[in-house]
Order: sequence, then structure tokens, then C-alpha cells
Amino acid sequence: MTAPLLTECLEQELHLTERLLGVLREEESLLLSNGIDALPASTQGKSRLVAEFFTLRQRRLTQLAQQGLPAEDASMLLWLQRESQSTSRPLWEKLLRQLAAAKELNRTNGLLINQLSARNRTALEALQATDSTRLYGPYGPSARRSTFTATG
Repeated sequence: MTAPLLTECLEQELHLTERLLGVLREEESLLLSNGIDALPASTQGKSRLVAEFFTLRQRRLTQLAQQGLPAEDASMLLWLQRESQSTSRPLWEKLLRQLAAAKELNRTNGLLINQLSARNRTALEALQATDSTRLYGPYGPSARRSTFTATG
């Protein structure tokens, strides 16, 4: 009886992960095209999907515990060994691949966000400079030249 429930959990997690990958790809596209205004909605959607994913994951772990296995992801391999005729193995393997892809895409999106943030910080600093002009010296933006000229 638990095999269909665990397979159903895997199917639902897989579907949700596919949706999450779509949101992450959309987020990447927004970051690359400077579509910053749409990022908050994308982030909210991503957060909802992640919360839903963890709820489904917990349901799957509960099913594993009811089978006498530790309630952890590693127990899926033990369960799959028991269920040698199960169609769940390809679902589990695909889920793991998609989760790895989502994790990597989320990481690279974080790098893009950091780059945009650094660029915006630099632009703000340039706009806020009032009494000096930053010049690039041999070691980067460290040399300053005063814009104040003394009259005598």
C-alpha cells in the first residue's frame, strides 16, 4: 500500500521541481535583462514553491518512517531496494537530477544578484561623491583627485 503513496509523493515532488526550475529560469532571464522590477514577484513564487516542496518531502519521509525506515532522503535508496519491481526508481533519479539543476541555477542567480548589487553600489557611490572624483590608479579605484581649487 505504501509503494503507490511513495510513488505519488515522488510524482508530485517531480512536478513541483519542474515548476521551480521554470521560475528559476525566469528569474535568470530577468537578471540577465535587468528586469529587476519583476524580481519580487518571482522571488515570492519561488518561496511558495519551496515551501510546498518541503511539505511534500515531509509527507514522503513520513511514508518512509511508516515502513520502518529512517525519515531521511537517504532511506529512499533502501526503500527502492526493497521495491525491486517499483517504477519509482526512475522518478527518484529524475527528481535528484532536477533538484541538483535547481540548486545550481539558484546559485548562479545568486551570483548574478551579487554582481548587480555591486554594480548598483558602485553607481551610487559615484553619484554621492561630492568633493572628490575617484580615479583609477594602478591598483584600482583608489586614487582621488580633489575638485577643490584654491584661489589665491
